[in-house]
Amino acid sequence: NLTEQQQSMMLKFFLKDVKTVTNHPNGCRVLQKFIEFTTQENVDSIFQALENSLIPLCFSQNGNHIVQRFIELLPERVPTIIDIVLPQLSKLVIDNFGCRVVQRLFEQYPIENLEPLVQKVLSYATELATDQYGNYVVQNILGAGKQEHISILIERFKGHFPQFSLHKFASNVIEKCIKGATKEEQKQIFSEIIGNENKYEKNRIMQMVGDQFGNYVIQRIIENGNESQQNAIYDVIYYNYDSLYMNNYAKHVISKLEELEYSFE
Repeated sequence: NLTEQQQSMMLKFFLKDVKTVTNHPNGCRVLQKFIEFTTQENVDSIFQALENSLIPLCFSQNGNHIVQRFIELLPERVPTIIDIVLPQLSKLVIDNFGCRVVQRLFEQYPIENLEPLVQKVLSYATELATDQYGNYVVQNILGAGKQEHISILIERFKGHFPQFSLHKFASNVIEKCIKGATKEEQKQIFSEIIGNENKYEKNRIMQMVGDQFGNYVIQRIIENGNESQQNAIYDVIYYNYDSLYMNNYAKHVISKLEELEYSFE
């Protein structure tokens, strides 16, 4: 453990040329370690020195960790951090390193504190749902469980539910939508994905049951749907049992129905 005097010498050293330190992989790591154990006051001095170059840090492989530490250790600076990242948010959320910074905000703070970020993400959530990094930020909003946000997202995704259910990234978003939706919203989502009593989409159900990602959405429909919807999925599997029985993804769906006393004998 460094004494107060040693810490203040190190702080002076870092502040002398803080941009060079953060642009150097090893320097950046050392600075991160220092931030983790020094006083909040020292961390704040470093924050002030780096405030103008916060965005490049967010996009940097090492620098993003420093911004994450600021988010964790300096709650009173979070409004400033939000103001800085907001204009660049659309680029940050689809960046490997930038998205970690945005996620850290969602993990650390109540969604009420992040409303400007939330509104911006909601405005282009449809593009983000299928993005390998952006989908996580949409999931963060759904996970926070605020009904008005969930309803806006469900509204945005209308017309996309079937294709999103088969998508590597968006299928996770759709699962979370189903989990947070009201009964009425679930009804709308399910009828868009599998059709409704007058006309179930048997080919689509068949495709989803055997799909690497779609099978999870079908399982959520079985868990939350009504008897007619469960029966429709059961019928498709029953009449195609021989071809589906050999499919690893379909097996998950078959056991989900068996838990509900459906029999494939």
